[in-house]
Amino acid sequence: MADGQGGPRAVLFDLDNTLIDRDGAVESMLEANLPSAADRSELRALDGGGYGDRDIFLKAWSRRTGQYMDQSAWTDALCLYLQPDSSLIEWLKDLSNRVPTAIVSNGGGATQRAKIKATRLDEVFEPERIFISAEIGWSKPDPRLFRHACQHLGVPPEEALMVGDRDETDGAGARAAGLNFLQVSRV
Repeated sequence: MADGQGGPRAVLFDLDNTLIDRDGAVESMLEANLPSAADRSELRALDGGGYGDRDIFLKAWSRRTGQYMDQSAWTDALCLYLQPDSSLIEWLKDLSNRVPTAIVSNGGGATQRAKIKATRLDEVFEPERIFISAEIGWSKPDPRLFRHACQHLGVPPEEALMVGDRDETDGAGARAAGLNFLQVSRV
């Protein structure tokens, strides 16, 4: 796994709750739009940290708030609550100057790319170094997604590190593909 200095030769990052505080943004959105704690609790459960059934969540949002919500409107609204982290961006730029870096994320392309732009991560990660499941055709934990990213970076999986917050998706898939895994919590 060494780059000549003892570290990985490439670093792949999960997006939600690793590089960005997605759940914190959702919580802020719930608090700003739903005065009822019961409604917030219901929608939080339906969201499931981004893993819930999106159609059911969006219908419940519309019912509870009186505001029509589809995936596009949800993405736009969520991006208003995401906060860029200048120190993280500077650290990532420094890291990217030393080893290839990439984002490997589950989700829809338009949604994930909008979140990347809203948090200024597009200043670090070039479009061809962003691997989103809906665009690639494999979702984490499928090891093919991780291997695909490593191949595009020109680094063997065993010489790369995946950084993410969910062992069951980020860690399991990375290890199955031969990458090392570091579990972190953004929040």
